Amino acid sequence: MEQTPDWVDMALVNEGARLERNQYAHLVPFVIRGAFLATFMTATRPCRWR
Repeated sequence: MEQTPDWVDMALVNEGARLERNQYAHLVPFVIRGAFLATFMTATRPCRWR
């Protein structure tokens, strides 16, 4: 797409992108920490299924 269609409201697109970046900036660090912790929690916990 070289040209943006007339029906696309670029101001609304930019506003949505701004809000999404803000949410990811605050959420992603906790998700990464949780995944890192979960990696080592499952490695040290004994397996019940054997």
